This record gives sequence, structure tokens and C-alpha cells, in this order.
Amino acid sequence: MNAPIITVTPNPALDRTLFVDRLAIGGVARVREVLEEPGGKGINVSRVLRKFKADTLALSVIAGGTGMRLRQEIERLGIGMDFIEVQGETRVNLTLTDGAQELKVNEPGPRITPRAAEELKARVRYHARGSRAVVFSGSLPPGADTVLYAELIGIARQEGSQPVLNTAGEALAQGIGAGPYMLKANPQEAGELVRRRLERKDEIAKAAREISQRGVQVVVISMGMRGAILGSGGQSWVAEALPVKAASTVGAGVSLLACVLLALLEGSDPPSALRSGTAASLATASQPGSGVCTPAELERMLELVEVRKI
Repeated sequence: MNAPIITVTPNPALDRTLFVDRLAIGGVARVREVLEEPGGKGINVSRVLRKFKADTLALSVIAGGTGMRLRQEIERLGIGMDFIEVQGETRVNLTLTDGAQELKVNEPGPRITPRAAEELKARVRYHARGSRAVVFSGSLPPGADTVLYAELIGIARQEGSQPVLNTAGEALAQGIGAGPYMLKANPQEAGELVRRRLERKDEIAKAAREISQRGVQVVVISMGMRGAILGSGGQSWVAEALPVKAASTVGAGVSLLACVLLALLEGSDPPSALRSGTAASLATASQPGSGVCTPAELERMLELVEVRKI
């Protein structure tokens, strides 16, 4: 069995999707169905990896009754886990959708104490030993120092693992300085790193190449249903796909991350890994709620994806 891929989610969530008859600000939405699934970007990466039979462990911080429910759901999915408990209540990320449009409402999550942050560092060090990669993903919880991801990336590197970063804002800016192996971002986040607005694909590709020359070996920039761009070693590729009806955007980005990373770790070249990840993203986006893709769905979507150098 291959060494595991560790995911670290300091601010997880219980994803609750309400399927309503009609979504309109100021109107009344009548709920037809409710779906609850474990959430938080890192945990969702583990969910995708589990679908692909990859050994994975989810390290996270939980609180209160919602945290216990989250833990039970992850256990039910058969994902290895390690949790640090803090005071408060794990957040709920709420999505309202009528099938044509959606509204997301994300709670802030419980405060992390300096003691809990130090415990997180210790457990990252422990789990990073012998792992293939450590994925640091999602927002930092209230109370966390913005350098936390940078410190954790350094720890993973010290233990011989490949650190992966997927966050935003100051935590992203600080984390990049620690030199992660791989970065997953969107055009707005990448634009903040290169200090310019990114709209056209050639602009995004140039930014990916620039960021990849800052000590980040692989830069993946997701563009939603427009596809994705990967930069590595001063080169860049774009994956474009035929139109697919999106049922939900929840989990599409982490499916891209998980499948690009898994393909690279298993020896694929960058364009092949990008094609696989983009197909996974499309497959996840075509599912309602927080469902993630399966290998069969990825294979079905592969024929819709083309990759070219840009």
C-alpha cells in the first residue's frame, strides 16, 4: 500500500444543502429536500481520495455537538481521522439552491487557542512522517495566526513530505513564502499573489508560470466551468471542456486538487494530471449538494476535456 496523503482542515464544517422550490432574495423559499455531508476543503479532499482508493487521513479541529456529528459522518465514510477538540461549535456551511442558482452562507467557526494550534503542529509533524503529501486546505479559524499554514508547511517539509496549499488572503500570501510543493488557487487568489487582475486565460497562465518560479513546483488555477490551468517548471497548460450542466459548485475545486495531486504522485506528467483533475472537477460539479466524483464518472468526463500548452 502507498504511503498516505494527509489532509489538514483547521476550520471544518458540516455542509447542509437545502433544495428549495424557488430562490429569490426577499421571497419565501420552501424546502423540498435537505442534504447534510461532512465539509471543509481538506476533508473533502480526503473524501475524493477515498473514492479513488487512496490511503488518506483527515486531521482537523472540531467543537461541540456539530463537531461530533461531523466526526460520525467521516467515520461512516471509512476515512482515517485524527481530531483536536476545542471549545465552541463547529460551523455549518449552508447552501440554498433551486437548481438554477444557489446562495452560500458560511459560518466563521470556533476560535482556536494557542495551545490547540501547538497541538495541531505536533500532530502534523507526527502524521507527515512517512506520508506522500500533506494538504493544508481551507480558511483558518478565528484566533489563528496568519502564519500558521506557513509554519505547518515547514514542518511537513522537515518530515520529508510534499506540502500542498489551498487557502486565501493573508494565509495564502504567508504560506507561499514557505515553498509548498503544490498550490491550488482561483484567478482572484492568484491575482493577489502577482498583484494584478487576471481575466484572460493567457493572463492566468502567465501568473501560474510566475508563481511556479517562486519555489512552488506545481501551480493549479481553477476557472470553474471554463476549465483549469497548470504551471510548472516555467511551462503552463490549459484544460478546456465541453459544456456540462452544473448542479452544484461545492467540492469541484477540491476534486481538481485531489486528482491532480494523486496523478502527479503516481507518476503522470503535468498535462495528463491536469486533464484528470479537470474531468474530476466537472464530474463533481454535475452532482447535487456536496457529492464528489467517482473513478467511473471521471473516466466518463475525460472525453470532454482537452489540454493544450499555453
